[in-house]
Amino acid sequence: MMKKIAVVLAVAFAMSLTACSIEKQEQEQSSGQTPTHKKHMQQAGVMYQCPMKCEEDKMYDEEGDCPVCGMPLEKVEVKD
Repeated sequence: MMKKIAVVLAVAFAMSLTACSIEKQEQEQSSGQTPTHKKHMQQAGVMYQCPMKCEEDKMYDEEGDCPVCGMPLEKVEVKD
């Protein structure tokens, strides 16, 4: 009985993580924003970031709104 409960809880947890990941990807795709790694950011020169740092150091290639708080992303100049 305990094994069945543990398995059900593990499956439910895994499904919730997957659902959160899919939702985040859909939000990024629908907003036209794509996250970028720091190496690529350094080559770009200008990136955009949430002024509230909702997603810590996450930056985007294009202008838009933060998918977390909805504030307009601010331009950040990235030096080589």
